[in-house]
Amino acid sequence: GLEIKVVVGPNNLHLDSLKKASHKSKHNTFILQNVSNMSEIMAEADIAVSSAGSTCWELAFLGVPSILTVTADNQREIAFALDKRGLAINLGEHDKLTSEKILTTVKKLIINNLEFSEMSNLGRKLIDGNGKFKVIAEMKIIE
Repeated sequence: GLEIKVVVGPNNLHLDSLKKASHKSKHNTFILQNVSNMSEIMAEADIAVSSAGSTCWELAFLGVPSILTVTADNQREIAFALDKRGLAINLGEHDKLTSEKILTTVKKLIINNLEFSEMSNLGRKLIDGNGKFKVIAEMKIIE
């Protein structure tokens, strides 16, 4: 019994097909459009599938294991680096991604408790809310 929340922006071109797919799903699936409470939705999540934009940093801070896809050129290095460090799973370019690949990856992550827990812990460790103090400490070393 999974509960799936799909969050889309106001101009998502695939809204109709997402709604159709959600009605066919055997899981409780909700399409949420143009939300104003994104932080609450992320905080409730056990796993997220997201682009490798700024949202991935918020998910890391919340300790939400993430499966990332690249939707813009400036996300490629972020997705690669987070995957390499064990903070997320990079599925690569969004236009080459299949629903089967996402499903397989989600299942693998659910089954592998160790990877799931490690990803959550690493995210919280990396984004701990003390970034400005770390930068100041590094600057003092350089002086």
